[in-house]
Amino acid sequence: MSMEEINEMWSKDCIIDETRYIHCAQDQALLHSKYLRQFHIERKEMRELQIELEKLKLEAERFYAGDNTKEHHEKGWELPPWGFSERGRKKTLLKDELNRLVNTNHDVISLTLKLADQTDKVEAIESIMKEISRRSFIMNNMNEYRKLTGT
Repeated sequence: MSMEEINEMWSKDCIIDETRYIHCAQDQALLHSKYLRQFHIERKEMRELQIELEKLKLEAERFYAGDNTKEHHEKGWELPPWGFSERGRKKTLLKDELNRLVNTNHDVISLTLKLADQTDKVEAIESIMKEISRRSFIMNNMNEYRKLTGT
């Protein structure tokens, strides 16, 4: 599910109909169940992406450390020019250089951005669930306001 779909779904679900308090109160448990289910799905996907990113970083680290294969070159991975000495021999990279190369690898960047989007979705659903738990207080405040104003 995309972030836009989550936002669209919540924009429909967040409406509290003042004329139907009983139904809104009953819907609270259903809403919680709906978003809890989605939260677990999205969080599982986030964890899978985290593991995939760690594996990819390890693979990239091995590549830049010298364990490069034909498959890596087919992916478009290339060693930096400073990875070789003037005579064309492989130069040992410093740990800082290695980390920089791994973190700027185009596949690592792509997966990192995908993970960031997934993390945003999980946090958005968490926020929605907190709002659902506050829903009864909001409805109570609305009801008290109606009593005070006589509407």
